Amino acid sequence: MQLFVYGTLMPGERLWPELAPFALSWAEASAPGRLWDTGHGYPGVRFDQLGAAVPGVVVRLDAARETEAVAAIDAIEEELSA
Repeated sequence: MQLFVYGTLMPGERLWPELAPFALSWAEASAPGRLWDTGHGYPGVRFDQLGAAVPGVVVRLDAARETEAVAAIDAIEEELSA
């Protein structure tokens, strides 16, 4: 499984340590969309063809731990949206 991440989930950013244990590799990438500052310490994005390139990385996850990785990311998303 590969996952595109941006902002605080990228290597070197504050939430990367939550994803890093599941990552086998990663590579710089971008996706069309629009970023904005949520005012809560993390960016928001709308992926669409109208925006510029959103910088990020594609992370290749350990196949044996994909379910655990998705659960960890879901927990981060729930915490940030609370």
